[in-house]
Amino acid sequence: MFRVRTRVAALLVLAGVLVACDGNEPQTPCACTEEFRSYHLSVVDGAGEPADGVDVRVVRVLTGERLNFGAPAGTPGVYVILDDSFTDRIAADESFQVGGVRGEASFTTEFRFGTDECRCHVLRLAGPDSVTLQP
Repeated sequence: MFRVRTRVAALLVLAGVLVACDGNEPQTPCACTEEFRSYHLSVVDGAGEPADGVDVRVVRVLTGERLNFGAPAGTPGVYVILDDSFTDRIAADESFQVGGVRGEASFTTEFRFGTDECRCHVLRLAGPDSVTLQP
């Protein structure tokens, strides 16, 4: 009788573990750090000088939604294009169009971003470090 109860208990524990795992959990345990990552784009003018005062826009290609990014990063000519505040809304590999205008000069470029396995941080998968305003 004790052996039957032990086996039944073991089967119930195993079944509970299998039901609890739906296949979407990371393969390794997650422990996010308090580090907050942001990605920047350096914008220069035709002479190669940092371009301040550029109206930078970030658009999520999947939805056409304009994101609340593109603010100056505190360094001349450098703009924030995405940060960890977006980890809960981004797909594993997603395209973003980044464009900017200053007077008659402009630029447009594409980026791809995703997240790490635990969805702690946004990751830049592709895209330039800097762009040049074109007339």
